[in-house]
Amino acid sequence: MAVTFGERDWQSLSGSDKKALCTFSRVALSFEPLATAPGVGQKRMDSLIDKGLAEEGEPGLHGRTFQLSKKGWLAVEWCNGNRMREYPESS
Repeated sequence: MAVTFGERDWQSLSGSDKKALCTFSRVALSFEPLATAPGVGQKRMDSLIDKGLAEEGEPGLHGRTFQLSKKGWLAVEWCNGNRMREYPESS
């Protein structure tokens, strides 16, 4: 099933959600602790998880770890002005 992100998803994001997505996207290519993303707190990351934009990984040396989901990466594209609606899947 294709992962999508649309206007309704975009409108449901707060300004803090958008800022956290952009900040975390700069450091998180895989599961990372929040310490690598200054300004992104646990409460905000939990909000992103609830919206399906992030995923929690196994606890690491520095605590809980997170990564953006495919839907989260689409949201980052919207933050950057690209209105991608479907995550490109390789065949």
